[in-house]
Amino acid sequence: MSADDGARTRVPDGPIGDQGPAGAQDPVRAVDPVRAVDPVGDHAISHGGNANTPRNGVVARGDQDGIVARGGDHDGIVARGGDQDGVVAAGRGPESPGWRGDEVPGWAGGVMAVLRALTRLVEVNLLVLAGALAGGLLLGLGPALKAGSAVLHDPDLAMEPWRGFWREWRADWRRSNLLFAPFWLVGALLWADAAAVGQASGPAHAAMLSGLTVASAWTAVVLAWWPRIVLRYDDAAPAVWRYLLLTPLLAPGTALAILVTLAATAAVILGVPLAALAAGASFPLWATGRLVGAKLRANPTP
Repeated sequence: MSADDGARTRVPDGPIGDQGPAGAQDPVRAVDPVRAVDPVGDHAISHGGNANTPRNGVVARGDQDGIVARGGDHDGIVARGGDQDGVVAAGRGPESPGWRGDEVPGWAGGVMAVLRALTRLVEVNLLVLAGALAGGLLLGLGPALKAGSAVLHDPDLAMEPWRGFWREWRADWRRSNLLFAPFWLVGALLWADAAAVGQASGPAHAAMLSGLTVASAWTAVVLAWWPRIVLRYDDAAPAVWRYLLLTPLLAPGTALAILVTLAATAAVILGVPLAALAAGASFPLWATGRLVGAKLRANPTP
């Protein structure tokens, strides 16, 4: 797959409107020349002169001190100082997708971050199960895995995981099932091979078991790459699968890390079966998605 095959990355954008001159008698803003707070609760405005404000955020410029403050639904508030201090400060509120519990001082922030991460894993795990069942498993599992991966790795969708999940589940539903269909065929072949291995004996048993192990590991690595590739690129099915089938060879380190992650997850589930209900699908989607995402960022045009 190449960049010329149609690769593209989704980038959110939004319209820009004029907020008007600073200090105007607008009921939304106070007349404090240093900071005005939107009483609706979404926007904070820092200004010293004229301000131009996007619909979903704030851009304020100070005429005297060179301050530029930016904020919005996507990235919170980022304040940039003038030429004298060169300070860049970032602040995020609880409703921002990038808000993290570790921004709360002390041990409370760490506890909040852990609890929020665990809650998100349980939510996405239930959503993947619901999405798979909604499509009768055969037509629901592929879109469910894609949507679950999107919610776990997209801060915008993570703000409202339930709504974001079903939006992604419905988006490109036919394409998702088309690209996922080969996994059903491979799964059937692996199941048949496993049945044959159980009946074989001697050297034939060892040879068939080795082949089955390699094929299963290869399939697991390809499946871990599948959601991130489908979400990132809009290439046709042949181009997508050409790349997917080569990922274990193109990124052997990532493939090994994926196998270790999946093996550790399986060991935990075997020891604590309730873990499968809590994060049996969501944790592998999150962990392997981070591994694949790091590789794609290093090589964005496979």
